[in-house]
Amino acid sequence: MPSRKHADDWVLALRDQLRLSVGSAYRVGERRGKTKLDVRFQNGTRQYATLDIAWLPANSRKIQESVEKVAGLVTGGRNVKEAYEALFGASIPVPEANESASALLVQAWDLFGAYKIRKNKIKASTWNKDYGTTGRRLKEVSDAKDAFDLLERAGEKWEAGSRQRQISLQHISAMLKREKRS
Repeated sequence: MPSRKHADDWVLALRDQLRLSVGSAYRVGERRGKTKLDVRFQNGTRQYATLDIAWLPANSRKIQESVEKVAGLVTGGRNVKEAYEALFGASIPVPEANESASALLVQAWDLFGAYKIRKNKIKASTWNKDYGTTGRRLKEVSDAKDAFDLLERAGEKWEAGSRQRQISLQHISAMLKREKRS
């Protein structure tokens, strides 16, 4: 989402109104010409939904009403996806991955290394030696449920504050950040 100071006046007004009506946990923005809803929960997790409403000033009232309806259902105990489906119908199901998440994570790690070597950010010998320890640990914990769990489990091998732990977690974080942008 663009920063607040660069948003159009109608967007600022819409966001201010939503903050008053449903709270700051519900944010809206533009995604591919549609309205993107971002909900932040108390535990720090986020859930997203792309509403089938064009991101236009003329639709600001419709956007506000839809977000307020979703917020009401979420407050009632549903997650964002369930609330969206209750209001707007079922969305197209996401295809299931053919490969396990663990295999995909290890593949992402290997692609990350190839990228760093190809862009001359590191030498192949550095990847094999310095990143090798991290890669082996990553394979051991690749069944983690999310990025936070992955980093926590990866760091458990070494004593808190140790240089190897710091370096390995930096390597994994850099890979996750790189994959996020791709």
